[in-house]
Amino acid sequence: MKSYKKIYSNGCSYMWGHGHNNTDIFHLFDETKDIDISEKMVYEKRTFFNNYDWVRKKFNYPNLVAQHFGLELTDESIYGGSFQRVYRKTMQYIVKEKNISDTIF
Repeated sequence: MKSYKKIYSNGCSYMWGHGHNNTDIFHLFDETKDIDISEKMVYEKRTFFNNYDWVRKKFNYPNLVAQHFGLELTDESIYGGSFQRVYRKTMQYIVKEKNISDTIF
């Protein structure tokens, strides 16, 4: 069986984990129900990034898969990302890395 070391993900807000950094829903999920949300949620200049962004990064789909299989994650997904962006960024990654035989896409 082939051994993989890396996982590459790319996509729109679904892959990025939009919503996972919203403290209003933390109580609904076992993974986030015990996080201290006493600090006010503050958004950065008209974006979906906030001071709880670490929660989104930790519990988004690509990171959970990478953690489960013990793989190094490269996640280039972003909210509002188009398919053209996905294709362009993925091709750039492939050209830059050259050896992708140990990477799951």
